[in-house]
Amino acid sequence: MNIFNDYYHKKSVLLIITFIIIGCSSSFTPDESLINLTGIIYFNSNRTGDQEIYRMNPDGTDIVNLTHSPSTQDELCAVSPDGNKIAFMRCNPYDWDSYEIWIMDNDGSNQKQLTFNGKADGHNDFSPDGKKIVFASWRDGNDEIYTMNIDGSNQKRLTNNQVPDNDPDWSPDGNYIAFKSTRDHSNTYSNVMLDNDYEIYIMDTTGNNIVILTNDGYSDHDPDWSPDGSKFAFLRYIDGEGADVWTMDTDGNNQVNLSNSGNSWYTSWGKDGTKLIFCTNRTENVDIFIMNTNGDNQIRITYGLFSDEYPAWSN
Repeated sequence: MNIFNDYYHKKSVLLIITFIIIGCSSSFTPDESLINLTGIIYFNSNRTGDQEIYRMNPDGTDIVNLTHSPSTQDELCAVSPDGNKIAFMRCNPYDWDSYEIWIMDNDGSNQKQLTFNGKADGHNDFSPDGKKIVFASWRDGNDEIYTMNIDGSNQKRLTNNQVPDNDPDWSPDGNYIAFKSTRDHSNTYSNVMLDNDYEIYIMDTTGNNIVILTNDGYSDHDPDWSPDGSKFAFLRYIDGEGADVWTMDTDGNNQVNLSNSGNSWYTSWGKDGTKLIFCTNRTENVDIFIMNTNGDNQIRITYGLFSDEYPAWSN
């Protein structure tokens, strides 16, 4: 077992999906307030019966399957700064330890495997110059943070700790990497996603100068730097209250609950910094919503009896 299983612990705790109905997506009219938003949203969905990577407009229209790989599970994608490349996790169905990192063009072509460990590589993000990928890996018997070139070469380990370090996210200026860890609360490995030991940290790109940002007794995950580098959006799980999307300043101050639903997680900033997208099971299934960065105007943009999750917004 490893911390990549926390992804599935989270899914099992936060959502229950009992049916996959192919071809039964409800038609809808896009919200007028979203029609003029620019960019592309990438996400994973089981709407074809297996997890695939999709793209759509920010108003939820023009959904396209990019990966077309029914024999694998394709999930948790990241978009290069120029919007041309997609890095994502791929594994054999229900063999979570087989996750590897793949890369493809933004239309789904030129799919190429970058890691070959069979030891759960993933949770990846691009550097701001688009030349490197930061990711987490179980290859050394514990989740640690690594970097590599976008062709898979020059893989370097940044953290070295007996408890898990995961969910890395590169700062817009390229100088820091945010991540989650239990290092200040636990001396033993845990694969439990929703315990109270995870905090958000930052470090420089050599793995040094590590600073804790949250220290609150809650379970904090998935930090995502705002485009201007002034804030983080992140998931916080509070026992008895559930999971929500929060923001805070990059020094850990001014922590604010935005979603206030108890069933929302994994968020990504719009590239102009005025919107956030996130997934939630507040509806009959798991859908992607969009909201203002103060939590107002939460609007559903995906529909259907399947799971649409882990969105990433590209220019």
